[in-house]
Amino acid sequence: LEPKRVTFYYLRTNTALSFERSPDVLDQARRQILSMARQIKTAPFTATPSIAICGRCDYRTLCPSSAV
Repeated sequence: LEPKRVTFYYLRTNTALSFERSPDVLDQARRQILSMARQIKTAPFTATPSIAICGRCDYRTLCPSSAV
């Protein structure tokens, strides 16, 4: 069963926007998202810790440099 409906959830405003797309369009979007995820996962990342930045970072609990 292929999905036909896509919903974006906007957390800041607690709203949702739904629309229908063809299976081809959804498959293309899926491929693009997976490609971007692979690029992010394999990209080099060097933490640049600082008190100003780390204090408001959403990923500080996962960061190996979180001792700052």
